[in-house]
Amino acid sequence: MGEKSRPPTRGTHLPRLLTLTRGAVGAALSRGPGYEPQPVGLNTRHDRVSGYYLDLRRKAAAELRPRVTGRGEMILPGPTATAQRALGLHEAWLMGDQKAFEGFLEEAQRLRDRAIEVGTSLLWQYDVDVPKFRQRAPWYSCMAQGQAASAFVRAHIATKQEYWAEAALAAVHPLVVDGERLGLVTATPYGPALEEATTNPPSRILNGWIFGLWGLWDVAIGLTDAHCRGLFNASTEALAQMLAAYDVGWWTRYSLFPPVAPDLAKPFYHTLHVAQISALFSLTGIADFGDYAERWRAYDRFRNRARAVASKASSVLGEFRRERAGTIA
Repeated sequence: MGEKSRPPTRGTHLPRLLTLTRGAVGAALSRGPGYEPQPVGLNTRHDRVSGYYLDLRRKAAAELRPRVTGRGEMILPGPTATAQRALGLHEAWLMGDQKAFEGFLEEAQRLRDRAIEVGTSLLWQYDVDVPKFRQRAPWYSCMAQGQAASAFVRAHIATKQEYWAEAALAAVHPLVVDGERLGLVTATPYGPALEEATTNPPSRILNGWIFGLWGLWDVAIGLTDAHCRGLFNASTEALAQMLAAYDVGWWTRYSLFPPVAPDLAKPFYHTLHVAQISALFSLTGIADFGDYAERWRAYDRFRNRARAVASKASSVLGEFRRERAGTIA
């Protein structure tokens, strides 16, 4: 019989705690790769596909490299990073940078090459666990499916090649046809929700839901697809009815996943929420989006930002303590 393992001493955890603390603070402050500003797009049209709904040019200019989460874990750039680079380069092209067009098509092709073909669908798989949501790999995301579709529709419009139209339709197929089976679409009392992470119970991550909606809209308008239009309309109405659930009276929630405390948005995501629902208001004319955009914009003050940052850093360190005690599955 070998010697029984002994519980690690307090000092053994110090490097991990220091790494986690730095990661928690950096993530809470929304600093580093992945947190480039995403203001409302300048070339958006409500009657046809043109510029993207957020200006992602800074995402296109940023170096793709692994990101450290609040838990101190390294996450490699996923399919959404490639899709956003493509959309940012497309925006740069619309703004007069002719050299950006070739890069846009290269990123779109890179995104297409990364997809898994399942029947008539294209799927982008995530192979990383997300302990916060008790999400085990592999999983799929409405955000990846939607942003890929948005990039492919724009490639089709720019090149007139059916190859890109087929790719866009294949990207939204998992949402429109297989959404419930894959966990990408879940039911709410108000209609269907789009899921950035296929968690149980549904997490209803706000920014991912909206990015997924925009993919449906682009295919509906750019490729005249009635099925996408129907799901877009139903899910947009559901989101408008559920905006109050994301409002804590002084800030927004990142998701509706049921932790002990509300899943508050980092300042980066609160700002993103305001930009997203402002763009949705311009796109749909639904008054609730405009009203909440103004309400949430007014929340964005230093005191509330500091409060949100402190809450996020505290929750991440709390996860570390529970992990050390063996209470996280």
